[in-house]
Amino acid sequence: MGSAEETMPLPERVQWALDHAGHTQASLAREIGISKGAIGQWVSGATDHIRPAHLFDAARALRVEAEWLGIGKGPRTRLERAAPDVDVEICRLVSAMPEQARTALLAMCIALMRSHRRP
Repeated sequence: MGSAEETMPLPERVQWALDHAGHTQASLAREIGISKGAIGQWVSGATDHIRPAHLFDAARALRVEAEWLGIGKGPRTRLERAAPDVDVEICRLVSAMPEQARTALLAMCIALMRSHRRP
């Protein structure tokens, strides 16, 4: 997933990134300071590129690699670039959780780690 061989059209990349980050078109527009209409053009296919001035802000807000978002090459996320597949899947699942659930999961992981430490 996210390899250089996979080339997804811009509208699909943007929609995937919105879903992955839990953003709506409106929330992303607010966060990066552009119109919802501009993002709507990315998603609808009315444009075939994201202006460089907005690409890096959008990639940061959506937690994806700018190269993948802009041209569809390379890994989708920094994590996919660096981590084994199981780590990627765990992080993908956790990042989709609401904040409260992530906080609870972190507490459980810390407790589990402490219980398995050697004396």
